[in-house]
Amino acid sequence: MSSARTLGRVLPAAARLMSAAALALAGTSALAGPPYDTDDPGTTDLGHWEIYGFAAGTGSDGSFDGTAGLDLSYGVAPDVQLTATLPIDFARNEGRTHAGVGDVEIGMKYRLFRREDVRHRPEGLTP
Repeated sequence: MSSARTLGRVLPAAARLMSAAALALAGTSALAGPPYDTDDPGTTDLGHWEIYGFAAGTGSDGSFDGTAGLDLSYGVAPDVQLTATLPIDFARNEGRTHAGVGDVEIGMKYRLFRREDVRHRPEGLTP
């Protein structure tokens, strides 16, 4: 009878351990390319465009809210990029749909340092 009690304690513990291991192994980090990389130090090449489409939304109980749009980047000068994010927000509630311009973002990215330029590297940055 003591072996049955021991088995009764070991099985739930083993099941919890295996469940935790399965969850840990199943989890992966989200992958996204530029411009959604936080590590994207590069700028768009001179005279070139980068155009990305995006969409996101949530829905429940017959209603839906979301946004969709374009992220436009243009290389206006060497190491200078102009960016505009142009979203459309929309919602569907009680059979009615509403849409309009979302929060427009306009920005500029300028590259100060290149990895190859070791002489002017800020302290603490390594190749």
